[in-house]
Amino acid sequence: KDQNVDTYVAEAIMKMGDEPDRKVAWDALKKVAKKGAPASRLKATMVLFDNGEKEARRLFEQRSKDAKPDDAVGINLLGHLAQKGDEKAHAKLVEFLDTPEEGNQLLVAETLARMGDERGHAKLTAIAEKKDSQLRLVAYRILASIDDHSGYDLFSQTFGDTAKPMPDRVMAAQGLGASGERSVLETMGPALDDQEPALRLAAAGAVLAIAAADPRALAARSLDWATTALGDSSWAVRANAVSILAEADADKAVPLLGQLIHDDRVEVRRAAVAQLGKTKSQEAVKLLEEALSDDKAEVRMAALRSMGQIGGASVAPILAKHLENASEEEKVVAAAQLAKVGDKSHLDEIKNALGSKNAEVRRIALEESAGSSSDISQDAVQVALKD
Repeated sequence: KDQNVDTYVAEAIMKMGDEPDRKVAWDALKKVAKKGAPASRLKATMVLFDNGEKEARRLFEQRSKDAKPDDAVGINLLGHLAQKGDEKAHAKLVEFLDTPEEGNQLLVAETLARMGDERGHAKLTAIAEKKDSQLRLVAYRILASIDDHSGYDLFSQTFGDTAKPMPDRVMAAQGLGASGERSVLETMGPALDDQEPALRLAAAGAVLAIAAADPRALAARSLDWATTALGDSSWAVRANAVSILAEADADKAVPLLGQLIHDDRVEVRRAAVAQLGKTKSQEAVKLLEEALSDDKAEVRMAALRSMGQIGGASVAPILAKHLENASEEEKVVAAAQLAKVGDKSHLDEIKNALGSKNAEVRRIALEESAGSSSDISQDAVQVALKD
């Protein structure tokens, strides 16, 4: 009844099912790939292709044979084919490098460069080195994402020039963050307190990117900024502060994250609750129990999942109590988290939800069953597929 749910269910079976189950999944994916809505059709075809199905390859070839340099989907499909060894698709991408429109060149070059084709890398470099090109910064940003940091100086210059357009400075911050250079932390410092929310957010993202590459790079200054940013007027900046705090010691992070479970923005509350689970701290359990009273289901479900991450004797009674009067969706999540901490007495909640008339309930049940693959039978997953 819901093509997106069918596609996700089928994808799960393709990953974990036996051959008879895969045949059922294949039939469902083939149906969606041929007659589904455009987005569902593309997703189904991608799943089939990634699983080596010849029919999916034929569909890819059929869709991409008339691809043009300005056809983003067609270029994407040609890239998938080329990565699987299709020489014709690869050659077509190389041919498109000579298209006169620089924006189209950029898309094709990025696709080739990510495949490791030096010609794509060379085209990106050529665009980046043209001082009069409007796409120069974009080209350097793509190069930075594939570990070519030749645009570092331009990023630094653009980021520091207050006369530059804000989108350019934001992109420069992203490029600097991709460099992984610890010295960037000093460059980002002043912008973390800038009056422009977009720049503060970009600077915070750069700090986070460097911290992800090297946790030791998360200097005390960054932690101090994150603490200050909890009171920032921009919810996006507060959400970025949550991500940075997650890299700090649990003893410091838990109390600070606890301040945000009552933030006026649901995005920030959800992020804080999710990061509390990553701390693995028993001190976070009380805060998560408090978050179960939030008026937004997405926050409550994030709190349930974080409890499952933390585990421990104190978690199971809280999960069981919440399950008694929870919504259908939350019962599924709570049951899955109880199974993670050793209480498998509520797995029927997940199995029954796979046959629910509510598409969202089925989707959540599928996601939770994937995390409990040995406890939820494949027959139960097929219930949702055939629904």
